[in-house]
This record gives sequence, C-alpha cells and structure tokens, in this order.
Amino acid sequence: EYLQDKCYIPIMDLVKIFYVLVERDDIGITSIAIPKKSLEMWDVTLEQMEAIAEENMKRLFPAVITPLGDVMKEQYSLLSDECIEQIQSIEDFNVGMFILSNDSGINGASLMLDKDVLRGFADEHGVDEVILIPSSLHECMLVPKGVSATLTEKRCFEMLHDANLEAVERRDLLSNNIYLYNRKSNIITMCEECEEQ
Repeated sequence: EYLQDKCYIPIMDLVKIFYVLVERDDIGITSIAIPKKSLEMWDVTLEQMEAIAEENMKRLFPAVITPLGDVMKEQYSLLSDECIEQIQSIEDFNVGMFILSNDSGINGASLMLDKDVLRGFADEHGVDEVILIPSSLHECMLVPKGVSATLTEKRCFEMLHDANLEAVERRDLLSNNIYLYNRKSNIITMCEECEEQ
C-alpha cells in the first residue's frame, strides 16, 4: 500500500525508494517520499531520477565504513567495572566485520547498493566477494568473504536472523536475507543458499 503511489525500483527482495531531502540538522533529517506523478511533472524518467539520487547520495550522505571492533571497543569502554570483569576474556575485537553507513547514520543501509563503495572495500581487503548483512535500515555489515573461517554465509545469515528477531526494531528491519557482492562481475546477488524460505 505504501509503495502504490511512490517512485521506487524493485531490487531482489528490496525496493529502492526515492526521497526529497527537506531538512538536515543536528537532530536528524526530514525527507518526503517522491510520488509517481512527480516524474511527469518534472519531465524525468525513473532511470534519470535514480542517477540523480545516486549522485546526491554520494555528495550529501558519504559512506563511512567502521571496523566492528572499533565500535565494540568504544562500547566496552562505557561499561561499568563490574560488567568489564564479567567479560574480561574478550580481548580480540578484530572480528572481521565492518559497519557501512553514511555520515549521519540515518538510512545508511542504502549504501549496500553502491557498487563503487563495495568495489573499493573489496579492493582494500584483497577479496573477490563481500558478504552484505542488512542489519537495519540505518547500516549494513560488510564481511570480506574468506578472510574468517567462522564468518561463512550461513553463519552471517544466522546472525542476521537472530538480530532481526531479538534486537532490531520492526520499523528499522530491512531484510531477512543476506547478499553477496562480486568484485569481478560488479554484481550484487541474494545469497540463494541462505535465502529465507
């Protein structure tokens, strides 16, 4: 029902919805979904709108990739002494996962469709494939495939499924599926082995 009168493009089990940025300040952003009738009014095609939106995203909401270990260390430093004692054995924060979002941290998971960002990440980590875990509307987890023996597609799918059931608010839930980016083909696909039934 929400999509009926909106400008959007289906992508696998997701949709790319187009918005006009109304305001951005220290509190957050205000945006409005673009209705289909605007295409005719503005005399643009959906493909032209997509190209404009991609340019604007790069300019207004640049990608930020942070190692999950850095986020964990920051959270760890905020814990009470009692909590720190209970989890003292956790020393290695280099878990091979990275958080992809934009510089505002709002609706940052849209960057999982930015192939320039994904190609740069794959190049930086010397891998041909990157596992994409849509952890919420606001961020996506990136895992360089093959770097960790434990972070397989199946394990990433299980982590996403558990998080969606227990931690992610319903309004922020993006998908129950994980995706793969292939640097050689420059294509994003849904992980079929892990696709939710």
